[in-house]
Amino acid sequence: MKGIRGRKLRVIPQALFLAIASIVVAMAPSANNQSIAFSQRARPPESSAGLPQSTSQKGHLKMDSGLSDLLAAYKQGGPVRVKDFADSRGIALASEMTRVVVETSASETEAAIKAAEALGATLETTYERFAQMSVPVPTLGSLADLPQVSFVRRPYLAKPLKMAAPAVIGEGLSVIGADAWHKAGITGKGVKVGLVDLGFDGHQSLLGTELPAKVISRSFRISKDITGQRESHGTSLAEIVYDVAPDAELYLANFETDIEFANAVTWLINSKVDIISCSIGWFNAGPADGTGPINDVVTNARENFGILWFNAAGNEAETHWGGKWADPEGDTYLNFSGGSNFNSLYAIGGSFITLSLSWDDRWGYSDNDYDMYLYDNTYREVANSLNWQRGTEAPTEFINFFVTTTGFYHIGIKKYDTRRDAKFSLFSSGFNLKYKTPEGSLTVPADTKAAIAVGAANYLNDRLESFSSQGPTTDGRTKPDIAAPDGISTATYGPKNFFGTSAAAPYAASAAALLKSAYPKWDAARIQAQLESSAKPLGNFGKNNQYGAGRLSLGLPPAGPGTVTPTPSGTVTPTATPGPRTPTVAPTVAPTATPAPKVNWLFLPLFTKER
Repeated sequence: MKGIRGRKLRVIPQALFLAIASIVVAMAPSANNQSIAFSQRARPPESSAGLPQSTSQKGHLKMDSGLSDLLAAYKQGGPVRVKDFADSRGIALASEMTRVVVETSASETEAAIKAAEALGATLETTYERFAQMSVPVPTLGSLADLPQVSFVRRPYLAKPLKMAAPAVIGEGLSVIGADAWHKAGITGKGVKVGLVDLGFDGHQSLLGTELPAKVISRSFRISKDITGQRESHGTSLAEIVYDVAPDAELYLANFETDIEFANAVTWLINSKVDIISCSIGWFNAGPADGTGPINDVVTNARENFGILWFNAAGNEAETHWGGKWADPEGDTYLNFSGGSNFNSLYAIGGSFITLSLSWDDRWGYSDNDYDMYLYDNTYREVANSLNWQRGTEAPTEFINFFVTTTGFYHIGIKKYDTRRDAKFSLFSSGFNLKYKTPEGSLTVPADTKAAIAVGAANYLNDRLESFSSQGPTTDGRTKPDIAAPDGISTATYGPKNFFGTSAAAPYAASAAALLKSAYPKWDAARIQAQLESSAKPLGNFGKNNQYGAGRLSLGLPPAGPGTVTPTPSGTVTPTATPGPRTPTVAPTVAPTATPAPKVNWLFLPLFTKER
């Protein structure tokens, strides 16, 4: 998910952040040259005695490490120092206030909000036992000290899963066989499809051409900005759904923080959608076993309301490392490979290094305390994450560091106080790692049983994209569940330029809409089973951790009531783009608010976006 930020907070727009990241990737050493480049970095310390020694201390027991450091910066140098530190860590500030998520027990939420407001905090929104608030930096310690508060953290980081002419029909339409279903008169009529994303910039100009004449939309950002600060990612996803299921009703909901995400899903549930497509992923919001607060939201939608949830698997196969704790030297540093205590990346000045670490403890109940450090090419510490894990915290560490000097940077994971050796998952957003592990590179919530995780296979040849995240989950389940086309055309991103599992997920969701339209009595499990059984088998025998059940293929349309042919079709050469649709432009309809259903969910983190 994406970090919590309000309209008044100073932030780097997500689109700009991704643009910078794509430039950085393009400028970094190529895959063919990276082994040479890595060999030219500074030689790491060769003995335990020579390993970097940090003088940093853990912060407040009930506050995440980044906020503790922000408060320390204020105490050291006041407004000037805190601004410099916030800029160096990508923390949004507005008039010495920052956005946080206050975690409480369910019975203490109201009292915690009142006590926080007495300290000068402003309530923005709530979800279950979580309160999103704007808080004066000098009062962060007092806020965390409140007896009603269990923890204060930054919003979790969410990411759109996108890699970097009118009437555009995406090439995937014929690849998955949807054109044959259209000819049979099956176009998604009677089905409601919800899209939850960071932004839908430009969608109104496409109504009646690339999108239906009418959509129902609502923003859950504090600013009520459906564009998400000029983010067009969601608009491109809606185009794909409209191509495949042109008569389905579309519901568009955008958010910025994990709390807003949960409220957006609640609205889609109340709107009685049949299907939700989500091409957003989180790195540090769960231990990769299907549990955690964001996964709880998805699980609730499917298990309690029968909603089919399709989620992009992630684009992190080349930016992820996973493995068990290994320390044969006994120096308390993790060995990433052989005798190496460090993992490395090459970063360009002017960009952010974003590192997310989690391990296989129960979310919110970790008593294995590990810390993460970032060093420059001389092995000088430049950033760290020193969260407490004492049995009541999440098993996660997070670093967001602004790079001023181009070069190699090195990641170290150190044992602080543990009860057992953990299994780790490390993500580096935007930068390939020296030691990388495609296996287990799924983002949250693609790892949950309740989500149909969708990998990316190029529409031209069904080849799995090298970045497409792979399973298994940490509890051993096969993921993704299916693969779908990417590399396709949309009006938003241009011809054959939409790559990533972001593009794949709405293909699978809209294919499900055709099945639901043809067989309205089929439940979520029946539709998922049909999609998997009719998929074109690819990769290793049977369902596998690269393609899942295979590349999405609807097979032949029903020959009559209650029939469907689950025969997978081969890749179809796309037909010529048809002429423009007749424009019948109508304004976006903004529905009135409906009360949230009473559900017993945990809550979630922030910051994630797909290619």
